Amino acid sequence: MDNTVDKDVEVQIKNISNYGEFMIWNGEKISERINLYNSDDQLYAYLYNILHGNKIIGYVIVDPKTDKVVEYALGQSPYSDYLSEYIKAKSDKFNN
Repeated sequence: MDNTVDKDVEVQIKNISNYGEFMIWNGEKISERINLYNSDDQLYAYLYNILHGNKIIGYVIVDPKTDKVVEYALGQSPYSDYLSEYIKAKSDKFNN
C-alpha cells in the first residue's frame, strides 16, 4: 500500500473533524484502506472507516486517481455491510 495516500487521507480526515458533527472524529482511529472495485473488477475507490474502539462511527471514500475525499458521512458505510456479507459468502464457499 502507498503510505503517502494513507497519510494524505489522514490529514483530510483531520480537517473534516474540525467542523460540526464531524468533531466526534477528532482523535479517533482510522481503519486500514479497503479497496473498492467496480463491476469490471477495476479499482474504483478507497474506503476508510473512522473507528471509536471497535465501533465504526464514520467513513470516507477517496478517489484513487486524485487521492481526494469524494464522500464522507457519520455512521457505517453502506459498502461495509456488503463487504462483510461478500467476504462471509466467499469464505463459506471455500470452506465447503
